[in-house]
Amino acid sequence: MRNRIMEVRGMLFIFILCVSLAGCGTAWVDDNVKGEKHEKDEFLPENVLEEYRKIYTEAESADEWMEIGTREKMAACIGSAGFAVVDMENQINMENPEIMEEFCEKAENGEKVSAFLIQIRKSGELLRIDFAAEEKKLEVRKTALDWQGEKPEIKEADSYEAAFWAYTQKGYLLYEKDLPEGYDGPLGHDAVRIKPLDEKCRAYGLKYLMPIGYKGNNMFLTEWSEEDYGELDFFDLYEPLYQLKYGELLNVSLDTRRVPAESLENVIVSYFRIPADVLREREPFDRETEEYLWHKRGWYEYSFSDMPYPEVTAYRENEDGTLTLVTDAVWAEENLDRAYSHEVTVRLLEDGQWQYVSNHILPSEENRIPAYTARFTEEEWEKYYGDVQKGQ
Repeated sequence: MRNRIMEVRGMLFIFILCVSLAGCGTAWVDDNVKGEKHEKDEFLPENVLEEYRKIYTEAESADEWMEIGTREKMAACIGSAGFAVVDMENQINMENPEIMEEFCEKAENGEKVSAFLIQIRKSGELLRIDFAAEEKKLEVRKTALDWQGEKPEIKEADSYEAAFWAYTQKGYLLYEKDLPEGYDGPLGHDAVRIKPLDEKCRAYGLKYLMPIGYKGNNMFLTEWSEEDYGELDFFDLYEPLYQLKYGELLNVSLDTRRVPAESLENVIVSYFRIPADVLREREPFDRETEEYLWHKRGWYEYSFSDMPYPEVTAYRENEDGTLTLVTDAVWAEENLDRAYSHEVTVRLLEDGQWQYVSNHILPSEENRIPAYTARFTEEEWEKYYGDVQKGQ
């Protein structure tokens, strides 16, 4: 059965590539051709398709589909055929970026020009995005391919004139779909990094910042240092740092209201130079039971808006052995490749581990710092989640 599944998935990816990489001109796909079938060997040399299938099946069998290295191999495979390709999260450099750079430069000048790129999704789908520009207006058409039953078919097709678009100095193509008021479907904002990011900056971002991010915590949203932790909420960091430390998710349910002091402190103290007694003074703590009054964030304790992601753009190796990472918050929802900038300093330890030393927000009148959603108090938790504990 497993072999059959792998065979079917392999055929899907060959099919996806054939359709997605057909030709260099703009090829719009409309709703009335959903489900149109194509021959698997119609567009790409068989050796390219087989190499791509080999990469995917090896990754699937090793459960490494989500790994950055796997996406880099897949992008390189597609890129070797001469096409622009990148992952949807902008966590690998685009292959053949000159294709999209030339398109954006000509589009900015008002020329009539077209191009397309391929995005690799985490789910295993590939997305083809066709762009056509004329008189500084941008048309966007997207086609995603996935399984419908046991047959590969066009899963979705979307086309629109961008309500806003820009090619930034940093090398981002930003574009926005005009959505009606009250619309609650997928967001209409996209940010695609075209110009390559320094590989060391990318590696630092993936290691030190991406596991934390901006959602559900204020670690990079507020000013703090080892001398003064300010408004930093350590409770927010228990879950992401637990996963960072142990390589697995913290196994707790929504009705968890307390955690043993040893468990939480082992995690926090691993990544911060903060004494346990100071931590117990800062956060709600029951000295009789030796437990922190910690609860898992629920649905109502998260922002409903899309959040930025951190991108390290420069770094400094300090004389005291610390490393300072200059970071931009890339916020697609606000059409910003730099919503604000901040400096995160980490202390590198001998065993390959590290500690977070400080976060400094670089002052600017143009800063757009996302609002932090604070954790519920005990009273607020009872109001919104009390029924969970009662089994209702």
